[in-house]
Amino acid sequence: MIVIITSTIIIIIIIIIIIIIIIIIIIIIIIIIIIIVVVIICCLSPSLSQIS
Repeated sequence: MIVIITSTIIIIIIIIIIIIIIIIIIIIIIIIIIIIVVVIICCLSPSLSQIS
């Protein structure tokens, strides 16, 4: 009985860690995408203003 309880606790902890890691990775990807978009917009805006 004790073994079953500890094993389920370990599995739950592992699942929580995996979920946290996935969330962190998603946040990092979103931040990188936002930075790339901002850089592209900043690079394009001077050329756009020059064209017009």
